[in-house]
Amino acid sequence: MLDGDVYGLLENPRRRYLLYCLDYHDGEVSLSRAVDVVTAWEKDCPVEEIRSTDRRCVYSALRRRHIPRLETKNVVAFDEDAGTLSFDLDAEKATRWLFPDTVDRWSKYYLGLAAVGGFFVLADFLAELPELLPEGGEHALVAVLFLGLTVIAVYDHWR
Repeated sequence: MLDGDVYGLLENPRRRYLLYCLDYHDGEVSLSRAVDVVTAWEKDCPVEEIRSTDRRCVYSALRRRHIPRLETKNVVAFDEDAGTLSFDLDAEKATRWLFPDTVDRWSKYYLGLAAVGGFFVLADFLAELPELLPEGGEHALVAVLFLGLTVIAVYDHWR
């Protein structure tokens, strides 16, 4: 799925609410519960206070327009017999734009690489670094590692 497809799916707030609801319910939720939650979020009220007319409007839009579109892109699967929605094969490609914690993993990689660089600087300062690398080689090694990690991060972002 291309980024343009993902943006097209996520441009509608109701579809985003549905994906948030699925994530909140660990990737599987009944259609009835999803309709209640999406309606409550749209109306900014508790589920107990939603009106049946609002609920019917959301149900109709989800069933006719939003769920089929998400199914076509393999983001959501709808089991009509059980009346449940679940994440499908390509859900991660869409939800990574909704949940920024996937970006945090790169912070951990950069932190680890910075720790390696800090080790070299400390070892050089204490004159404990073995003479395995030529003079200044540890700095070049850290620079090459940062370059490599940056290339991987950019590739991961654009795929």
